[in-house]
Amino acid sequence: MVPHPETLPPDLQMLHKYASRMTFQEQINVHIDIGIDGQTTHIYIGREEIFQLLAQEQLGVCHIMTYMSLWYCRCQTLGLVNMFGFLCPSGISPVAKFKKGDVNKAMEHRMDRSRYIAMSLTDQQQKEESSLHHTMRHWILCVIDPYNSIVYFMDPLHNDKNKGTRNGVCEDLRTLIETAILLFQSEKEMQKKIKINTKWLQVQ
Repeated sequence: MVPHPETLPPDLQMLHKYASRMTFQEQINVHIDIGIDGQTTHIYIGREEIFQLLAQEQLGVCHIMTYMSLWYCRCQTLGLVNMFGFLCPSGISPVAKFKKGDVNKAMEHRMDRSRYIAMSLTDQQQKEESSLHHTMRHWILCVIDPYNSIVYFMDPLHNDKNKGTRNGVCEDLRTLIETAILLFQSEKEMQKKIKINTKWLQVQ
C-alpha cells in the first residue's frame, strides 16, 4: 500500500507525484557508478519500484544499487574513493534455485559468485570492498578486508539463533566470502604456510 502523499516528506511527495503520472511500462534510466570497472552503469526503475520504496516495503536490487551509487558519490566527495568499492548485490546473492539433487550445480553457482568477488578485489587493487548480500528475505552488509582476512558485517535482524547460521553468519555467506578471500590471496600470492581463518566481526 502506498502512503498518502501528504504524510511523506516534501522531496518524496514530488517523487510520488512523478510516479503517479508514469505509465506501468515507463521506466527511469538511472546512471550508476559504484567504483568497480565492468559493473552495471545503468539501471531502470519503474513505477512499481518507486511505490515500493515510498511504502517502505522490501527493497530490491534497483533500490540498493541506487543507494550504493549515491554512497560512492559521497565517498568521492570525502576523498575515500581509493579505500572502498561496492559490489553489485545481484552478483553475490543466491538468486538461483536448485533442486535437492543438484548439489554440484549449487556449488558451482556459489563458486561463480566467489570468483566475481575475488575478481573485483583483484582488478581494483583496493583495500576493502563493501557488499550487500540478500538472504532470508533481508539484506546483510559486509565490508571485506582481503589483505587481513577480516569481514565486518551488519545484520539488522541479528540471526544468531537461526538455523543455518554460525556466530550470526549464514553458511552460504560465510563460505562465499571466505572462498573469495582465498582466491584473491592466491592470485596475489599472499597465502601463508599456516592457514589464517577469516575473522568475522559484527558491527553493532
